[in-house]
Amino acid sequence: MCGIAGWLSYDSAPDLELVKRMTAGLSHRGPDSDGIYAEGPVVLGHRRLSIIDTSERANQPFHLKDGRYHLVFNGEIYNYQEVKSELKTEGETQSDTEVVLLAYKEWGVKCVERFNGMFAFAIWDSEKQELFIARDRIGIKPLYLLKKEGVLLFSSEIRPLIHSGHSSKKTNAKLLSEYLGHQTIYAPATIVQDIEMLMPGHWMKISNERIEEKAYWSLDESRPSRDVELKEIKGTLQKAVSYRMISDVPLGAFLSGGIDSSAIVGLMAEQSELPVETFSVTFGEKKYSEKEYSDLVAAKFKTKHTEIHLESKDFLQEIPEVLKSFDHPSGDGPNSYIISKAAKSKGLKVALSGLGGDELFAGYDLFQNLPKIKSKSWWFSLPQSVRTLISTGLPTRSVQSKKLQSMLKSTGELDELHDLYRSVWLPSMSQRIIDFPKKKKSSKRINPGDSNLLLSQISSLEMSTYMSNVLLRDTDQMSMAHALEIRVPFLDHNLVELTLSISDKQKWPSTPKQLLVKALGDLLPDEIVNRKKMGFVFPWAEWMKNDLNEFCEEGIQYLLEKTQMNAQELERVWREFKLGSTEYRWSRLWPLVVLGYWMKQHGIEEA
Repeated sequence: MCGIAGWLSYDSAPDLELVKRMTAGLSHRGPDSDGIYAEGPVVLGHRRLSIIDTSERANQPFHLKDGRYHLVFNGEIYNYQEVKSELKTEGETQSDTEVVLLAYKEWGVKCVERFNGMFAFAIWDSEKQELFIARDRIGIKPLYLLKKEGVLLFSSEIRPLIHSGHSSKKTNAKLLSEYLGHQTIYAPATIVQDIEMLMPGHWMKISNERIEEKAYWSLDESRPSRDVELKEIKGTLQKAVSYRMISDVPLGAFLSGGIDSSAIVGLMAEQSELPVETFSVTFGEKKYSEKEYSDLVAAKFKTKHTEIHLESKDFLQEIPEVLKSFDHPSGDGPNSYIISKAAKSKGLKVALSGLGGDELFAGYDLFQNLPKIKSKSWWFSLPQSVRTLISTGLPTRSVQSKKLQSMLKSTGELDELHDLYRSVWLPSMSQRIIDFPKKKKSSKRINPGDSNLLLSQISSLEMSTYMSNVLLRDTDQMSMAHALEIRVPFLDHNLVELTLSISDKQKWPSTPKQLLVKALGDLLPDEIVNRKKMGFVFPWAEWMKNDLNEFCEEGIQYLLEKTQMNAQELERVWREFKLGSTEYRWSRLWPLVVLGYWMKQHGIEEA
């Protein structure tokens, strides 16, 4: 796992010093080594976190002997040994980095279709004077782009691009309502108007003549529904876990004691000759702690278990550093920061996570609720004017009732229903603060596909919106703030493809994730299967009003001064929150605090 940065311009001299500064700004992602390569119109920069083949010969930028191809790579290719065998070469190293470059030499752009992994990389072809960049199917690893005045800059994080001298440092003002609604900006857009992301499952080829971009994989591609053998589900997950246990440095697993993390640990234990290194973060406040469950799983699988005990005040003290670590503003992230820091403190360099289990196996309540709403075909067959009239008369005492009203007024299309269901701020709420008309979210409508795959369509929406733009982005920035690599077996593309093809009839969540539980057989204890879902539910409201009040006021004040938000309305909302409003809870105000603090930290103003 690493950090990459680069420059490409066919019209101006390469800025070597700029890429050096950008690369230095990524030092937290790769503390083990750094390197720069410059040739003609291109400069490639790299910071390395050594995981596979930790020798110097695998350092980057990486070059083939023929001198034609040059690579900077962030990520892991888990099936690199198989790809290497297919290439019929011994190579010069034991690294997956070399395999990426050899695969590109052999198969060109189609090499990405052979990789199983998480990655973002850039390859320079000296002969063709051509740059090839690509990102993994699910979008686990980020890649930000800035194209301006004949210059292309790219980076693993947005901050080096913001401070490159080429960015306007202006917000995507018309997307601020999207930020309020979803705690982030959906890719390819970002919070900064002239910086975007390469989309998951896409590659881009840049030459002096043209820029070509293509999707090589998509979550919402049409798949026929089918029923699968339970052993096929378990076998595919077992292989995904096995791949992600490949490492030349200390490796372990997060263990909360929930179904997903427990499944990963159990499958690791089945495949490991040595005790699996597991760790959990426990809390003195019993209502926050999952110690009972993590202890149970650790005992069952005889793991080498470490508990890192925190009090809520310890968590609170970290918040200022968390805010400084945000690469892109988000309403989430502190939990990932704390857990990653704790894991790193115990000597781990790689940790497996259960992220993705809820999205694939219908673990959220929306997998039950959205189909219920969607099934009311008679309602959505009524003229919208009639539905709007009737819905307007419904009581709206809470945000949840307002959401239902908005959904009943909608077109009834699944992506619109999902968008409203996932909204933190409804459009009617955000429009009072944002003085710009609401812009349609940048994500596209999904392919309806097989009518028996409604749950899979919801999974695709979850993964392409909340998971991709909040969970994965936050996991990356907060774990890499501590140079910790997080691997996510549930997001192995083979498992994703398999699960998205399973019919609703077989997947239907009469209980959350019942299909996963059945597939695992007796792997998990009943206490884990039947437990209630927990999370980090700290007293955020009290913190924001007291211990964190200064930080919060600072963020809000910057928004009042530097944006075109409705100052009177924003002040009212903040005042109502401090008075205990049920409509303006801490979870709706915290993203505003983060946005303001982040904008001030990086000198960002509204366009």
